[in-house]
Amino acid sequence: MNGHSQRTHRTHATRAPQEAAITFLTSTPGTVTGITRADEAHAVPGVAQISLPVREGDLIPSLRNSRLGQQGSGLAVAPYGSAAEIAATAESHITITTCDAQIPTDSVEATG
Repeated sequence: MNGHSQRTHRTHATRAPQEAAITFLTSTPGTVTGITRADEAHAVPGVAQISLPVREGDLIPSLRNSRLGQQGSGLAVAPYGSAAEIAATAESHITITTCDAQIPTDSVEATG
């Protein structure tokens, strides 16, 4: 080198502020008989993640609290002011179908 230092200049693109929104999926209590349109939900622009840990044959208990009552979730990351709408749109695509089932007595909390 000729005694001159070289500097690398980086330019940072200005990004619009982003926000995140999460939605929790629930269904009617019973045995899961089908889960449809999850691929459509994942294809919604801004959807970062769809989580559906339930499978056909799983038993869904009555909704008792947010931890035990959800069958999945969706996460959207988008420009400020639009993430909640995107998450709701993704949720509207997913259908978890159940049929009536007897909830085992050992999964029901005792009272008294």
